[in-house]
Parts: sequence; C-alpha cells; structure tokens
Amino acid sequence: MRQLSVKKVTKAIKELAIETNSVLSSDVKDRILAAEKEETFPVAKNILEKIHENIDIAKECDMPLCQDTGVACVFLEIGQEVAWNMSFIEQESAEINPRYLETIEHSRELQDEMQSKTKQEV
Repeated sequence: MRQLSVKKVTKAIKELAIETNSVLSSDVKDRILAAEKEETFPVAKNILEKIHENIDIAKECDMPLCQDTGVACVFLEIGQEVAWNMSFIEQESAEINPRYLETIEHSRELQDEMQSKTKQEV
C-alpha cells in the first residue's frame, strides 16, 4: 500500500490556489492593458486603470485578484491501495484556513483604505 503525505498534497493545493487567484494569465492581462490604452471614455478608462493596478498588487502581495473569490472546491482523484498519513480534513484546517483568514483580513483592510481614499477624492 502506498503512503501519501497529506501535508505535501495540502501544500500543493494551497500554492496552486494562491497562484490561481493572484496571478492573471498574460493573454488576459495584455488584453486589459490594451483596452486601457484604447479606451476614450474617462470613467471606463479609470476602471481599467484600477483593474490594472489590482492585477499588479495581487501578484506582488499574493492577494486574490477579486475579493469575492467564493469557496474553493477541490476534487482529488485517488487510486486504489492508497493510505493517507493523517486526516485530510485535519491538515486542510491547519494549513489552508489560516491563509484564507489572513487574506480576508488583509482584503478588508485594503477595502477600508480604498473607501477612505475615495471619500477624500469626492
């Protein structure tokens, strides 16, 4: 029977989730940057500039691109004759949840800061 380390699997899932939510593919980013340059309507241009700024911040800070990222649902295809060295749920709770909570807390701080700046601009 093959022994799998839940810690290693959880670490890989965590890293993929962070990357997937914080790094935009180059083709999408390039299109957003092109749209920003081509846009003539000031409000739309400003929105695209903010999206561009958020893309850079997300990548630099390992933050989700969108603060409403929902709940991750992970499907693992596991072969026969596999044993886990601990409960996957226990490991997930220990590894993923704290990072998620840190991200949510930081996102709220950024949102408060942005709202404060917006009120000052108005």
